[in-house]
Amino acid sequence: MWKVFSSWLPLTNFAMLILLVLFVVLLSYVAERCLFLHGSRVKPRQFFDGVVSLLKRGRHNEALTVCESSPGVAALIVKTALVFREKPQRELEHALDNVALLEIPLLERRLNSIRLIAKIAPIIGFMGVLQVLSKTLDGIKYTATYLSAGVVISFVRQAVVLVSFGFVVNITGILAYSFLHGRVRRLIYDMEWSRSEILNYIAIENDKNTASAEV
Repeated sequence: MWKVFSSWLPLTNFAMLILLVLFVVLLSYVAERCLFLHGSRVKPRQFFDGVVSLLKRGRHNEALTVCESSPGVAALIVKTALVFREKPQRELEHALDNVALLEIPLLERRLNSIRLIAKIAPIIGFMGVLQVLSKTLDGIKYTATYLSAGVVISFVRQAVVLVSFGFVVNITGILAYSFLHGRVRRLIYDMEWSRSEILNYIAIENDKNTASAEV
């Protein structure tokens, strides 16, 4: 039974074992990133409108609490701006830039690993084909037999399985990377939009307070 099974799925091939490990790692990375990025997204416009509504009513502490309890980079940007809202403009912008510099690498974590797995999987598949060919030729050399139809079919079958599985890992990795990269770009856009909006709101409020103080 094992011989029949291994004839079409070369599990004893070292390249196949590597591909299986890479595929499991790839799926775990994709699942972890999907969960993380899903939890990092809020609708920035609705969230910002809700926070501004609280600020206009003078409920600054409640607005800060909403930011702290909300997930995502947009909430973190707004929270940082509220904490530093009484600081000079340059110091406020510097604080927001520091938040972005810390958060963007967290959003992009594992994406390069996913892309690397996708790139090397076909190469490992072809290396497995060379390993199968080497074993086949060694068997012919030491047994002094001709290439029978069964040997050729077995070699071709294992080669096809190795190359095909390598491309399966490759395609899965490429699709996953494209999807996750798009989600990350969207989160970065949300971060930039929230940063711009909260800075404009604070600048307008400061101008109003300055004008009121002068009157």
